[in-house]
Amino acid sequence: MIKNNNHLRFFILMVLICISAVILHEIGHAIIYTMQGFNVDFNLTKANPVSGEITLLGSMGGLLFNLITAIIFLFLFKKYKKILFFVVVFAHTWFSRLFLYLLKLPRGYYPTDEMMIASYFNLHPLIICSIFLIIFSLILYEAFKILLDIYSKNDLYKILIYSFSASLLSMLIIIPLEG
Repeated sequence: MIKNNNHLRFFILMVLICISAVILHEIGHAIIYTMQGFNVDFNLTKANPVSGEITLLGSMGGLLFNLITAIIFLFLFKKYKKILFFVVVFAHTWFSRLFLYLLKLPRGYYPTDEMMIASYFNLHPLIICSIFLIIFSLILYEAFKILLDIYSKNDLYKILIYSFSASLLSMLIIIPLEG
């Protein structure tokens, strides 16, 4: 697990990976919009076409980027059993979407990407959120099963405490960047 003198470094790494998941999510949007021929207004917490024209693929770009990244690192975690791979899966599932749902849905708000996707299919945003909630939860569940196989209960508690604490701190860092 984490050597005693590496706890702070591990926590800082988790915070950085959680923050990078948000940035990579926006890069996913930017890549798709650029491939569609749009000039993109990009910063660390948003990527939209300068023209203001939002497309279905562009709206899905960030979610797909998080999903693909989570799946790739889940397979790497399954094969190599390195905690760093779990951290990436956690950041691209729990932090990038599930934590966001937890913060927004109970108050009746929906993440922008899911709202845009829902509007294209004339569905309620909660349906789209539910679909992604299930997909990301299944990926995270698989990662947790691997954790249970390779770490002691004590180490598992530490990993979970660091993971959730890092996601909270990351959110506190990101919220002011949204402007």
